[in-house]
Amino acid sequence: MKKAFVLLGVVLVMVAVGFAMWWLVWPWLIANFQSSYARIAETAPMVFLWLALTAVSLALLSGSGLALLHVLSQTNRYGTRVETGGFKFLVKGESLYKVLDNLPEREGFVDQVTHTVGSRGSRRNISWLEQWLGIVWISIWWPLKQVHMFEVVADKMRPDDEIASGQVPVRRQIKTDTRRTDYLRFRFPHPVLVTSVELGKDRWKVDFIIMLDVIVTNPATVVFGYKGRVLRQVDAAVSSAAIDFWNSKKFDYGKFVAEDKGPNSKFAKAILALNQSTTPNPESDGLEDRFGIKIMAAWVAVADLSPEQKALDEAATSIDMERNLADAAEQKARGIVALGKAKFEGPGQGLKTLVKNLKEVDLSSEQAATIALEQVRMSNVADSKLTTYVEGGGNVQPTIPVTKP
Repeated sequence: MKKAFVLLGVVLVMVAVGFAMWWLVWPWLIANFQSSYARIAETAPMVFLWLALTAVSLALLSGSGLALLHVLSQTNRYGTRVETGGFKFLVKGESLYKVLDNLPEREGFVDQVTHTVGSRGSRRNISWLEQWLGIVWISIWWPLKQVHMFEVVADKMRPDDEIASGQVPVRRQIKTDTRRTDYLRFRFPHPVLVTSVELGKDRWKVDFIIMLDVIVTNPATVVFGYKGRVLRQVDAAVSSAAIDFWNSKKFDYGKFVAEDKGPNSKFAKAILALNQSTTPNPESDGLEDRFGIKIMAAWVAVADLSPEQKALDEAATSIDMERNLADAAEQKARGIVALGKAKFEGPGQGLKTLVKNLKEVDLSSEQAATIALEQVRMSNVADSKLTTYVEGGGNVQPTIPVTKP
């Protein structure tokens, strides 16, 4: 802004010099000019001087005028600039009267009657001022005619350095925002957060962010029909379609993780179908017709279990662990009982009695075999003078005290 004021001061000085040279030199030359041939010959150098000064004055005035318009166009006063790849809107009061577009040739232009983007229709006239200097003349009647200011949705993903730790939940990886502007982009990315989506098969809940590649097909509808907040309507339609897709009975969490979610996936095709229709109704009610928006591509950028599902999963894991520990303790106790019965009935019954008792207490095959093996080993050394039985191998530790009670 400071540079703009400095440039404006320079322009005003140039204007003053131009006018001074024009109005001071011209009367002086007229007063000293004589009609005689001799006097003409004497004053010829002055005439050439006058012509040179006039040319310089006109150049200064023209240059200062353009410089002044350049300064004013930066703040949308009397003139404006339209960046490539977007739109601005001229209004009379609050009524739209012209859409200023600056799109790549392959994308087309805005029809000034229907306000749709395409290759056919009524194209706006482009003046020499815009062709040469990129400045669009608004009107001498500014601010009765002016550039329209409006709000747009400006949601975006958080920077990678903020979520690099991997500990940021999906719900916090997106920043929702709106901002006031005078410029609407033709094409831009837009993230959509969908939370607590219940999978159809196992009813687990997941969160994910869908990235959309969006273009504007009717800028007037976006800005004046929905006051720049049309993307909230798009968010609702996309969320509904995503929930319907993952609610299918074939998806559990394992299949959800394995399923392709890229731009060419079945999920992406379900989202792109919204361009033609957002409801089961046969009439044209897609995103293009209703909101002036078209989705060019869609994919899932990030996904994870919902926080409430994670809590349930952790609780279930804890319960399973406690149950397994309890089962292990119970089976160990059953083994001890079976071994006690075998000892009580005496060695005459031998291994046969032990195996029978183990079956009665419903031990696993592995645990029963381990107890039987220990009994055999203990019987082999029962009449010896050993006090401790140790296993052979690299890590030798006492296992069974063999001293008779």
